[in-house]
Amino acid sequence: MGRGMGSACRRAGWVVAIAGTLVSVLPGVAGATSVVPHRGSVSAVAADGADDTEQKLAKEVFDAMCSRDEDDPKYTNEWYQAVESWQAITPYTLKRSYTPEAAARENLYGQPRLTNDTRKAMCGGMTSYANALKDAVLDLKGDIRDGCATTPGLGAFYDFKMEAFRAIDDHDWAKVDKIMPGWRDPATFAENTGANGMCTKWTGVTDAA
Repeated sequence: MGRGMGSACRRAGWVVAIAGTLVSVLPGVAGATSVVPHRGSVSAVAADGADDTEQKLAKEVFDAMCSRDEDDPKYTNEWYQAVESWQAITPYTLKRSYTPEAAARENLYGQPRLTNDTRKAMCGGMTSYANALKDAVLDLKGDIRDGCATTPGLGAFYDFKMEAFRAIDDHDWAKVDKIMPGWRDPATFAENTGANGMCTKWTGVTDAA
């Protein structure tokens, strides 16, 4: 793989890693821009290759998913449960109680759950996963949630989502319990979160000017 292609794949991977936050955008994937909820979003910035805070944080998530040793002690059953629930926290409602990530995993691997096997398959086939995820987002995304329709609201949502991910990755389960109640049952968490709720409940930011 050439240097340029490798860089593009890594950059795409960083964005795919936060797809549940602001939708994946893989450079060169047809129709990708149609799933971006806001031009100033992290997905757009990272896809453009901008070296800013958002891209660095996206890389942080990708590295946690794909750049560690396979026997890393971070990869516990609780970690997988929490990350799977975390993927249901989106700035848009979902048309079904199913996350785009779960739909992509089921389509590609026959298993909707985030497990060690599906994580490794995703990391080993990022381009096919990104395309499946893009299709799933187009199929499942509903309206932008109240509180995420403005630049400040979307920024606050992104900060919340990164705070939650870092708590998960630190195995700070008391904090995860506080900010993501019910996370230990990812299917129920997705059902309760997908079609309901506002970004405001996570961030305290409203859409009011």
